[in-house]
Amino acid sequence: MRLARSERIVAQMARFALVASFVILMAAGGLGCGGTSSKAGAGGAGVSSSGTGGHPDGGLPDATGGAAGAGGAAGAGGAAAGAGGAAGGDAGTDSGHCDGGVPDPTTAPATIDVSCFVPTFDDDFLTYDISSGPVDDGNFPNERWFNGTEQCCLSPSDGSHSANYPTPSPSGPVNPYTLIPGGGLQIMLQKLGDTWYSGVMTSVDKNGNGFSQKYGYIEYSAKLAPGTGTWPGLWMLSMPLGAQGGEIDILEQYGGNPPLNPDSYTHFQTTLHDWTNTSLSVEHTVSGQPDLTAGYHRFGLLWGPTYTAVYVDAKLAWSTPTLAIMKRPYYLLADMGLGSGWTTTQTPNPSDLLIKYIRAYSVPGF
Repeated sequence: MRLARSERIVAQMARFALVASFVILMAAGGLGCGGTSSKAGAGGAGVSSSGTGGHPDGGLPDATGGAAGAGGAAGAGGAAAGAGGAAGGDAGTDSGHCDGGVPDPTTAPATIDVSCFVPTFDDDFLTYDISSGPVDDGNFPNERWFNGTEQCCLSPSDGSHSANYPTPSPSGPVNPYTLIPGGGLQIMLQKLGDTWYSGVMTSVDKNGNGFSQKYGYIEYSAKLAPGTGTWPGLWMLSMPLGAQGGEIDILEQYGGNPPLNPDSYTHFQTTLHDWTNTSLSVEHTVSGQPDLTAGYHRFGLLWGPTYTAVYVDAKLAWSTPTLAIMKRPYYLLADMGLGSGWTTTQTPNPSDLLIKYIRAYSVPGF
C-alpha cells in the first residue's frame, strides 16, 4: 500500500533519526562487546587502576563500551575501547568481539584471547615516556615509567662495580633506555670501565603514584638477551610501597652457561614470592620453549583471586592457586639485570632486553 506524501516524509524523518542515533552511538564509543569497537581518544579506555595520584590510569568505561575520557589508562595514544576491543599488534586483531570467551574465574584457560578483556594500560613505546628519576621530571609528556623506585638485579661475579640509572658515574648517569624505530624499547646492560650500568623501570614513582592493578591480565612482548650471566626480568611488586609484601616474577631468565647448556635459552623461571612468609613462595621452571633470545615472544600473567597462571604466546605454561599476598594491587617492572649467582666474566657487553610493548587488562568476573 502506498503512503501519502506527508506519511512518506514522516517515515523518512524517522529513518534519518535512526541513522543519526546510530552515528552518535558509534562516535561516543562503539557498540561494546559483540559490536565493532572504536579506539579510545586522548584519554584511552579502561577501568581505573589501583594507583593514586600522579598519572591518572583509568576511569570506568561508559555504557557503550567507549572511551573513558581524559583520565584513561592508555594515555595520549589511546587503547582499544569497549569490553570487546582487542589490543591490536601481536596480541590479537581488533575484531570488536570476544572470540575465545571470558576465562572461568576458577580454572585457568588453555589459551588467552585478549579481545575478551578491558584494556587498562598500554605502552608500545612509540614516544619516550621514561623519567630520569623516581618522580616525574617534566622532561617528557605523559611520563609513565620511573627510575630509582626499585634498585636491584646487578650482581657482577668478578668484583666489578654496578649502578642502576640514575646513579651517577664519573661522566654522569648512564641512561640505558632507547626507543626502537617503529615502536619498542631497548634496555641496555653495558660495562664502562670497571662498572656495569643498567636500569630498573617501574610503573609507579617513589610516592606510589602511577599505574598499579589488582587482578587481571598482564602481558609483555619481549626478546631476551643471550649470553652467560644475563638476567632479564619482567615482574611486579605489591602496593603500598615500603610495606613488606609480595613479588610476582612473570619471567626471570638466567644466562647460566649457554655454551655448555644451550637449553638455557628455552626456559625461564616464574616465581610468586611472599616476603612476609617465604615458606609460602612458589617457584616453577617453564621449559620446552623455543629459543627466547631469537625473537619476540608474549609473556603473560592471568591473575585472579583463585588462580595465577603464566602464558607464553597466549598458551598456558603453568598455573597455581593464588597466594593470599597476591590479593592486593601490584605495579609493573622491567629490567636488564646481571649475574644472579652466575659468572659474569663472559657476559656480552653490551646486552639488550628488547620490549615491543607492555599491556594490562581487567578481566570480567575477576
